[in-house]
Amino acid sequence: ETFVDTKTMPIFKKIVRPPQIQDEFESRKLWRNVTYHLKERNVDQATEEKHRLEQRQRDETKERNEKGINWETKCFQELGEHWVYYKPLVKRLKQTPLLRPT
Repeated sequence: ETFVDTKTMPIFKKIVRPPQIQDEFESRKLWRNVTYHLKERNVDQATEEKHRLEQRQRDETKERNEKGINWETKCFQELGEHWVYYKPLVKRLKQTPLLRPT
């Protein structure tokens, strides 16, 4: 039994803020090069970009740890061994309006 057939689902264009006004660590901005190369069907380059991004994040984490700098999250809090999402999209949309094309 098929739960969902993604090949027959309609595609909806997402409404997101342009990269130039996104925060530095927003996922779409961070992963834009990986996404671009996947859309171009260049898996090797997408993989390279993914490795580059992940290594940069590892290096930044190591540097913060060495300097004793605590990483501040915006939407999650650590609870034991788990991360809990505490900032629903609805709240974030009220705080940061989306820019829509005119």
